[in-house]
Amino acid sequence: MATTGVRRGEALGLEWSDLTGDTLVVLRAVTADGDVTAPKSRASVRPIALDTATVRRLESWKVAQKADRLRWGAGWVDVDAMFTREDGSRLSPDLVTRTFQKTAISLGLPAIGPHGLRHTWATLALEAGIPAKVVSSRLGHASVATTLDRYTSVRDVIDRDAAEVVAQLIAAG
Repeated sequence: MATTGVRRGEALGLEWSDLTGDTLVVLRAVTADGDVTAPKSRASVRPIALDTATVRRLESWKVAQKADRLRWGAGWVDVDAMFTREDGSRLSPDLVTRTFQKTAISLGLPAIGPHGLRHTWATLALEAGIPAKVVSSRLGHASVATTLDRYTSVRDVIDRDAAEVVAQLIAAG
């Protein structure tokens, strides 16, 4: 979630068949009730390029999950989900949030939820100069305006940087 900007429900809705090489396709989401549904909007159905380290981590996770499958035998719940309980059943969104927050606190980090990872990804991407259209598309926002409205404070930082960069270009003439 930290390297993709996907929503909690989208991550929990991912299936192994949604991963091809270094690209994930968001096709479904898991609601707070645990129902598997279509994502939030049409724009939320999207491909997301993955970095090499994330691909490697997912490959390792798949191997660990296969070991769980063997241990559980006939008791394995085969839903093809990427992120599951030890028995293969889908994770509860609320459980993921509670576990994430407890882990963050135990590591001395702020008690943000998984959605905080999404905001962190977007903030870092915008601060790094990734075009707003790319950020918006990866987040599954229906328009760039939504992305820019939600990350106004980042725009202010980028605006200040833009002022300095352009002033230096003009001065260099």
